[in-house]
Amino acid sequence: MDFITIGGEERPFRCSFNVIKKYGKDKANSTKLADIGEAISNVDMEHIPWLAFECLKDGAKKQGEKVNFSLSDVLDWFDDSGMELIEVVLLKIGEAIGGKSKAPIQAEPN
Repeated sequence: MDFITIGGEERPFRCSFNVIKKYGKDKANSTKLADIGEAISNVDMEHIPWLAFECLKDGAKKQGEKVNFSLSDVLDWFDDSGMELIEVVLLKIGEAIGGKSKAPIQAEPN
C-alpha cells in the first residue's frame, strides 16, 4: 500500500485492478488491456484527478477507512498543490502498472 500526502493528510493510495478496469470503461471507452494501457500512457490532464480520486477511494477502502472526501475535494487539492501532486500521482500509478523500474507515465494536455 502506498501513501501520499494530499488534502493536508497522509492518505492510502492504491491503484488496483478495479481502478484500472473502471478507468478503461469510464474514460478510455474500452476494457481491452492494450487500449487501457495506451490511454494511461497518454493520460488526459482532465483524467488525473479522477484517477487520483479512484486510487484514494480504493486505498481508503482497503485500509478499512471511511471515504471522507469527494472528487470535488480532490480537484481542490490539485489546485492547491500544483504540478508536484500531478507528478506524485503519475509516478504512483506508473509504479503500480509497470513496476518501479519503469519510467513514469506522461500527462498529455488537451
